[in-house]
Amino acid sequence: MRELIIFRKRQEEPASVRKENENKQIGENENKQIGENENKQIGENERKQREENAENAENEENEENEEKQNGGNDGKNKRIKRTAVRQKREAGHAERQKKDNDPDGLSDVYHLSLPYVTVSVRCTGDRYTVCEPPFPESLKMLKERIRDHLLYSEILNGSLKEGSFLKNVGEKSHENGKRRGKSCDGSVSGVSRADDCRLFEKAVMKILRDYDIRLSPARKNVLFYYLFRDLIGYGRIEPVLRDPLIEDISCNGYDLPVYVCHRLYGTLVTDISFGRDELDRLVRRFAGVSGKSLTIAGPLADASLPDGSRAQLSLGSEITTKGSTFTIRKFTERPFRPDDLVRLGTFPPGVMAYLRLAVESGMNIMFAGGTACGKTTAVNAVSYFIPEHRKIISIEDTREISLPHRNWISGVSRQPVVMEAGSAAGQESTGSGGAYSGLYGGITLYDLLKTTMRQRPEYIIVGEVRGSEAYVLFQAMSTGHATLSTIHAESVDRLIHRLENTPMSVPKSMIQVLDILVILGTVRVRGKDTKKCLFVHEIVRTDPRTGEVVVNDVYDAGKEDRPTAEDLMSRSVVLEKICLRTGKTPEELDGTLSAYQRSFEKEAESDDKTLTAETFLKNG
Repeated sequence: MRELIIFRKRQEEPASVRKENENKQIGENENKQIGENENKQIGENERKQREENAENAENEENEENEEKQNGGNDGKNKRIKRTAVRQKREAGHAERQKKDNDPDGLSDVYHLSLPYVTVSVRCTGDRYTVCEPPFPESLKMLKERIRDHLLYSEILNGSLKEGSFLKNVGEKSHENGKRRGKSCDGSVSGVSRADDCRLFEKAVMKILRDYDIRLSPARKNVLFYYLFRDLIGYGRIEPVLRDPLIEDISCNGYDLPVYVCHRLYGTLVTDISFGRDELDRLVRRFAGVSGKSLTIAGPLADASLPDGSRAQLSLGSEITTKGSTFTIRKFTERPFRPDDLVRLGTFPPGVMAYLRLAVESGMNIMFAGGTACGKTTAVNAVSYFIPEHRKIISIEDTREISLPHRNWISGVSRQPVVMEAGSAAGQESTGSGGAYSGLYGGITLYDLLKTTMRQRPEYIIVGEVRGSEAYVLFQAMSTGHATLSTIHAESVDRLIHRLENTPMSVPKSMIQVLDILVILGTVRVRGKDTKKCLFVHEIVRTDPRTGEVVVNDVYDAGKEDRPTAEDLMSRSVVLEKICLRTGKTPEELDGTLSAYQRSFEKEAESDDKTLTAETFLKNG
C-alpha cells in the first residue's frame, strides 16, 4: 500500500537557529493579534463614549433652553431635576457596564478537568454553555494533518493496519466499561480513560518527533485536547458527556439546539447544534461503540454506551421527521445523598429522619410520582441508610443506582436480540440444528427478581415497578425482605389501581405488606421547577369487610412545611411497628428520631438550602 505522505521533512539547519526563528515568529504573531484586539476594543470604547457625551450635551442644552423660556423661574427646582436626571443617567451607565462585563448574567460556574485541559461550564437562566480553550488558527492545518495520519497510517509499533488505531482504542474503552460496569470517564477530578490517553499520546508524540515539530506546553495541550475530543471522544458533545451533573442529553434533529437536564438547574438549552452529516455520523458512532448498527432499513436502536449510559438513537428523517436524534440517560458515579436533598428542600429534615429510621428498621418503602420527579434519586439517597454489611440486590432497566456498600449486587435487564434463521446462536438456543428465527437472550426485571429470591438478600431495590415483577416484589415483602422501589403513580388511589390491574395483578390483600408510600412531584418555586416530597402515607391494612386499603397520612406538604419528631411520632403507625421490631420504647424511639432530625436541620441551616455545582463536586 502506498504510504500516505502528509508532512515534508524540514531542511537540515542548526537546532538553535530554527528554535530562535520559531520563537520570533510566534512572538510577532501574538503581539500583532494582541495589538489588533486592543485597537479594536479602544476604538469601540471611544465611539461609545463620544455618543454618550453628545447625548448628554444635547440633553443639557435642551434643559437650559427650557429654563430660559420659563423666564428663569424655579431655578432651584430645575437644578434639582437636572441632578436627578444626571444621577439616573450615571446609574444606567453603571448598569450597562455591569452587563458588558457579564453579558450572560452569570449565575453559576464550575470547572471540569478533561484530558489535557480544564474547561468551564456556565449555567445562567435557561442556558448551559461550555467554555473550551480557544483553538489557535495557526494549529488548524497541523491538526488536520495529524488527524489524517492517525486515521490512515500504520503508526503503532509498525504493525497496525489502516484505521486500526481508533478501532484499538475504541475496543479497549468499551471492554473496560463493560468490565468495570461503570464510567470509563471517571469524574471531574483528573485525566481519565488512562489507556486511551496513553495510546493516543504515544501516537501523536511519534508524529511530532518524526517531523521535528516543536510546540509550547500550552499549545501542545490544546492540540492534544481537540484531537482527543474529535477522534477518541464524541466531538463537540464530549464535554457535556463528561459533566457529572448532567442527567439527560437530548438532540431533536438537524440544526436544532441540544438540550440537557441538569441535576441542580433542570432543563437547559445549550449552544450546540449539529448539521445533517455531523449528526448522522455521531448517532452512528454511538451505535458503533455500543455494538449496534443503524441503517435506513433499521433506523432505531436502544444502545448502552461504554460508560453505562443508555442511549435511544434514530437515523434519518423518515421515522423522526426533523432528522436523526439521540437521547442519552447518563449513569452517574456521584448520586445525591440524603443531606443534599435536605439542603435542596426536596425533603424536610423531619421527614428524612423518619425515612432513615424506617430504612434502618427494614420497612418496605415505595416512591411514587410522575416522570422525572426524583423517584430514583430519592431511592438512591435513602439507600445510604441501609446498614453497612447487609446484603443488597438492586434490579433496574437502566443502571442508575450507585451505592457505597460492598455487599451489593447490581442487576440490569437486557433487551432481546433478533436471531435470523440458521444462525449459530439460534440453533444453540433451540438445542437442534433446525432453523430458528425470533427474539433471543432477553432478561427482564421479572427474571432478575425471581433469581434474586434465591440469593438471600436482606434488602431488595427495584428501579421501577411496571409489570409482572410487581407480584414477585410483594411476595418478597410478605416473606420478610426489606424493599425499596419506585412506580409511576401520583396518588394512593392511582397506585392501588395500577397494582391490582394487569400487568401487575397484585391482590388488594397483599398491598397491606407495603409500609410507606412517598409521593414526589415537581412544583414551581420562584419561576424554577423544584422536585419536592408532597405526601407521606402509611399503608395500615386491608379492610376485610370492604376490601379497601386503609391509609394513614403522615405528612402533607400543603399543610405543613417542617413536621417535628413529636408530630411524626403522634401520627405514625409504622413507628409503632418499629418499636415492636426493635424492642425500643416509644420514648427511646422519639429520642432517636429527634437526634436524626437535629442532624439534618444542622445540614440544612449550615448551607442555607443552597447547593452550587462547585460545592456539589467538591463534596463528591
